[in-house]
Amino acid sequence: MKRVQDGIIPRIVLLIWVFPRGFLLLEKRCVLLLNYCQCCLLQRDYYKVIQYTSEICEFQPDNVKAFYKRAQAHKNVHNYEEAIKDMERALELDPNLNTFAVKFIASVQEERAANDKTDKQMFKNMLTTG
Repeated sequence: MKRVQDGIIPRIVLLIWVFPRGFLLLEKRCVLLLNYCQCCLLQRDYYKVIQYTSEICEFQPDNVKAFYKRAQAHKNVHNYEEAIKDMERALELDPNLNTFAVKFIASVQEERAANDKTDKQMFKNMLTTG
């Protein structure tokens, strides 16, 4: 977390957005965005991660790290279908992720089932007490 306090993130954002897309090479822009997304994951700013990794995926559809980070962010904001889809795409691009991807997808499915159960109970309680 010290890097955030030292002002690294504001400098990265400045580098990314001050220069027009054509000026800053796309490859370097994507690397900077991925680094920024990792900082956003650590800060639990998941919607920024989804936004920026989606931009990266648009320009670099074979970027494993972008799909991986976006899957993590989607899971944390309860977009379970998107999380599974992104992890499957990352696995398709890099078969070495197989063990992790299987565990990740299983954890997403477990979390979705637990949330569904909680939601059912909440709605049941609302109907019986209301």
